Amino acid sequence: MKMKILVVDDELLLRDVLYNFLDRLGYDVDVAPDAEKALEIAKVNKPDIALVDIKLPKASGIELTQQLKNMYKDLPIIIMTGYPSLDTAINAMENGANEYIVKPFRLDELTRTINKYLPEINSD
Repeated sequence: MKMKILVVDDELLLRDVLYNFLDRLGYDVDVAPDAEKALEIAKVNKPDIALVDIKLPKASGIELTQQLKNMYKDLPIIIMTGYPSLDTAINAMENGANEYIVKPFRLDELTRTINKYLPEINSD
């Protein structure tokens, strides 16, 4: 069974790049431009991991992280940000994020981070 990854970012280009990259790696990928859509998707198609931008319209990535953790306590969440700061990183971790990566990041860096939380896809 394919592992499910939820990508939440308001930047269409990044959503598309991440969708195409993760899909080619064999993951089942859902994308959302905001927290509201992400929660709708998560309720229907429980993700195995979530990649969440910290700056989203309406609700922040921190708020979304809290809501996703309320739904799925053990869901690994990787916060992505283009505006890194120690305060933001601490806040993200205190509110349920498992990892914090800074944009722009390399796709191999993202893959290593995801692999910490997802078992390898069986190629039986």
